[in-house]
Amino acid sequence: LAFTGVSHTYLINDKTYLKSYVSGAATQLESIYNIPDESDNLYNVYNNDFIKTDFKVASTINFKGNAKNKFKAGFIFSRLGYDMNANDWSFQTDQLEPTVDQKGNSYALQSFVSWKYRFNEELEMVSGLHYLHFLLNNSVSIEPRLALKWQFLKNQSIEAGFGIHSKTESIAIYLGEQQQPDGSFTNPNTSLG
Repeated sequence: LAFTGVSHTYLINDKTYLKSYVSGAATQLESIYNIPDESDNLYNVYNNDFIKTDFKVASTINFKGNAKNKFKAGFIFSRLGYDMNANDWSFQTDQLEPTVDQKGNSYALQSFVSWKYRFNEELEMVSGLHYLHFLLNNSVSIEPRLALKWQFLKNQSIEAGFGIHSKTESIAIYLGEQQQPDGSFTNPNTSLG
């Protein structure tokens, strides 16, 4: 796992500021499976190497209207990359055969708005709307959200919230291949929402 990022906060005025960041992350999963032959020498019957990358650019504007009202709005742009390789032993050809060899990327666009309202010192509400557009299959999700917090003692509170929270899965889930009887491959999960 590797991660790096940089953030920047820009004070527009005493009630408004802009916070932005750029980040990058990468993970690698590698596996090798060996079995013994008749002479107890190990030979490789399966191996895979999966590298997943995530590059993000995001920015949020924060505005404090007064002591009771705070507003946020922002966006997140993500580039989701992948490089997948897998090899399986073929007993027909008596050698390792590539079963997956794919690389590429896709993108996700997100935007959001939220409003935090403080009724009094003990009760506050946060409401918002989140938008997610996954460009690999053009799926779109519009997600309302609402939360309440009751601070009934100085150091104790109860919170409740509801909303729709979707996310994109690992790019490998969408691009996993399935071999058909005729030998061709399909990607049955590409259209998952």
